[in-house]
Amino acid sequence: MRPIDFEGANARLGQPADWDEATMGKCDVLPCRYEIDPDLGPQFRSRWKPTAEELVTLLGGGCVELTVTGEGHPPVMLAACAP
Repeated sequence: MRPIDFEGANARLGQPADWDEATMGKCDVLPCRYEIDPDLGPQFRSRWKPTAEELVTLLGGGCVELTVTGEGHPPVMLAACAP
């Protein structure tokens, strides 16, 4: 899946300061929306679009896998949204 720019995006997250592209690979800029939810607090929202191959996998009953790089795992949510 590829991150996409979207209406309402108000921030762009880049690679962390300690990111080593030679050993960790490329870290693209992530367009996102920073907002404060009255119930959940601060949030960054990003949108991702599946490739044609990934869409075939999903339509065939596949699932979405989330990978978080680092030693901890922040709270996350996944959802489908209209284009």
